[in-house]
Amino acid sequence: MKKEKNNEKQVGLEILKNLRKIIRAIELNSKKLSAESNLTAPQIISLTMIAENGAITLAEVADAIHLSSSTMVGIIDRLEAKGLLVRERSAKDRRQVFIRITTEGKKTAKKVPMPLQDKLVSKLSNLPESQQKNIVRTLEQLVDMLRVESSEPASVNKKKPKSK
Repeated sequence: MKKEKNNEKQVGLEILKNLRKIIRAIELNSKKLSAESNLTAPQIISLTMIAENGAITLAEVADAIHLSSSTMVGIIDRLEAKGLLVRERSAKDRRQVFIRITTEGKKTAKKVPMPLQDKLVSKLSNLPESQQKNIVRTLEQLVDMLRVESSEPASVNKKKPKSK
């Protein structure tokens, strides 16, 4: 029984060590991107997502990239200050505000590198599809396990934002 507990602790420790390595890789990549493009990783992800989806609300962007609306406001403010995005009120409902990418934003979105995504996609494409799906399932399980102790809901909203 004691041996099983030690084994469980070791497995948990190994998982946490590997998660820390992933977090560190993301942090290093984010610093590199910021130095190269003058944009943070969340700004790049937001900008490219808006470029791909067209006019979209702040809440839809936040939901799609799994950030809080309050965090998203700061990101959108900074991108707007750089002239990459604009906010526009809906003609149908003045309470609704859409975020649109500018011409300069489109140019920037085309030339900025994606944070780790391209490298990850390339490496994953070398794996069999069954192994790719297994990685996704395992990561989803880890996310659900870690959410139990946080204030986040247990289900992940996976819907794609609608273009307006």
